[in-house]
Amino acid sequence: MAHTNHVVAIGERYREIQRGVFSRPASGWVVKAVYTGDDGIEHARLVRMSDPSQQKTLSAGVLTDRRRFEQIEGDG
Repeated sequence: MAHTNHVVAIGERYREIQRGVFSRPASGWVVKAVYTGDDGIEHARLVRMSDPSQQKTLSAGVLTDRRRFEQIEGDG
């Protein structure tokens, strides 16, 4: 994976690199929780910025993979 040594933190915002519907930029996600699983892998629980009822959990390695996600600025 092409990731940085960045440690994921609560409140950070990310967007998938792949374009969404009609070639629009993909939706943004904000980190709501960070934890280390029983497997020793760090994970981040994310909520969609445009619809906080939508959530997903990803490994920190996937989230910091610059081929898949980019960190974004914003006030949500």
